[in-house]
Amino acid sequence: MSASETMTKSVRRQIKSTRSEMKIVKIVFLAVGVLFLTWIPHNTLANVAQSYVSKNQTAPFNIVVGWHMTRGLVIFGTIADPLIYFLQNSGCHSAVLSLFGCSETKLPGRQQQSVYSVDSQTHESNVSEVTV
Repeated sequence: MSASETMTKSVRRQIKSTRSEMKIVKIVFLAVGVLFLTWIPHNTLANVAQSYVSKNQTAPFNIVVGWHMTRGLVIFGTIADPLIYFLQNSGCHSAVLSLFGCSETKLPGRQQQSVYSVDSQTHESNVSEVTV
């Protein structure tokens, strides 16, 4: 193998690693953004209503109605967070499907990953490739 081929493979691995890291950063920012947008309105209105209650006053009707209407956002955020990981991260997607005993369908354009296993029945290290 020549030096240029080795360098090309190294650059490809580095680009793949950078893409993978960027995808993880996008997933985390998306999950945090969804949770922020779904929890902040409910918590803000709850704090405003609580400030009235702590002063022994009745909270305005609009604040109470808004607080009750934003309770659904909290539930949406709680459900959306695992869905974001499940849909965006192929490793998480595969793990959840295998947890429920389902096999992942092969999608066109999706790269196959190889998992190497060692045969424990022999004393030699026979490596067999299993495509998932």
